[in-house]
Amino acid sequence: TAKSTIHFDKVNDKVFGLKIYMSQTTGPLLVNDKKDRDLIFKSWKSTLPIMVHARDEIIEDAIALAQKYKKRIHICHVTYNQLNIIKKAKQNGLKITSEACPHHLFLNSSNVKRLGNFGLMKPPLMTKEEQEKIWERINEIDIISTDHAPHTKEEKLDLSEPKFGVPGLETTIPLFFNAIRAKKITLERFIKMTATNPRRIFKLPSQGNTYVIVDTSKGFKISDKNLFTKSAWTPFIGIEGHGKIQKVVIRGNTVFEDGKFTGKPSGRVIYPIN
Repeated sequence: TAKSTIHFDKVNDKVFGLKIYMSQTTGPLLVNDKKDRDLIFKSWKSTLPIMVHARDEIIEDAIALAQKYKKRIHICHVTYNQLNIIKKAKQNGLKITSEACPHHLFLNSSNVKRLGNFGLMKPPLMTKEEQEKIWERINEIDIISTDHAPHTKEEKLDLSEPKFGVPGLETTIPLFFNAIRAKKITLERFIKMTATNPRRIFKLPSQGNTYVIVDTSKGFKISDKNLFTKSAWTPFIGIEGHGKIQKVVIRGNTVFEDGKFTGKPSGRVIYPIN
C-alpha cells in the first residue's frame, strides 16, 4: 500500500520484488487510488520487478507507470486478453514479464457450475476458447506460477467473506506432464518456466544439488485423496495427470521420497543476488 513506501529502502536487498494489487483480492490489499499507485512505483528503487495483480484494462495503467519511472514489471496470472498488451509493451522496450497459472490452463468457465464456491478466484476462469488461445501462445509467457492458495473447505464455503484462490502446488507437475504427453508444451519449456526463468527474473541464488525425480510411467485421475496441502481438496478432481513425484532433494538433503516426507524441515530464508 502507499503507507508501506516508507519501508521500501529497508527491504530492497531482502526481497525478490514488490507486489501491488490493482484489482480485487482476498483481504484489504487493493490499491485503487491512482496517486497511491504512482507513489508506490516512484518509491520502489530496486531493480527487481514490481509484480502486478490487475484486471485486463488496468494493466495498461501499470505499464504506463512502469514506463514513467523506468521500472521492471511482472504481470501475475495473465489472461488471454493481456497477451497482446504485454507483447506491445515488450516491443516498445519495456522490461516486462508474465506468468500463467495451472487453474487457468486446465480449468475453464465450463467448470464453474461444478466447482461452485471452490472455483472463486481472481482473475476468474476463462472461456474454453480463451484457454485454448493461451495454450497456443504459451511460449510468450515467462513463468508457470501455481498461485497456491490453500483455503480450507470451510473458508471457501463462508459466504460472509469469500476467499479467492485455489490450491495447486502438488498437482502442477502431474497436470503439466500430461500436457507434455499431449504435446501442448515441451519438457524443456516447462523446466524453463518453472526453474530457469524464475531464477533469472527474481535473481534467485542457485541451490546446488537440488532436484526432483518424477515417475512418468503411469497416468492417473487426480483426486483429493492423499493430498498434503492443508486445504485437503483440489479443483482438478477427475482430470488426467501423469508423473508422480518419487523423490525431492534440496541442497543435498532428501526431504520427500516414496510418498512420505523424510528427515527434519530444512527451509531457510534466501535473499536475491544483488
